[in-house]
Amino acid sequence: MLGWALYLNGSAKEAEKNLINAVQLTPYLASAHYHLGVLWEKAGQLDQARESYEKAAELDVSGSFERKAQAALAGLEDARYSG
Repeated sequence: MLGWALYLNGSAKEAEKNLINAVQLTPYLASAHYHLGVLWEKAGQLDQARESYEKAAELDVSGSFERKAQAALAGLEDARYSG
């Protein structure tokens, strides 16, 4: 996925644009929602990250992105209560 590759190469703004475009064009793509959640979490946009993780988990029931998204959501909750 281009958006995630851009993010990994340090182009966060371009990655964000690309991933937002991906979820608009293919709203059923769990990986795009998950990766957008990671990007937003790293940027401190925790409410948006939470929404993206929740959508990824909803779309990929019993899949790898569902597990990753649930772990990320648990991490957000832990940070919320320990911070």
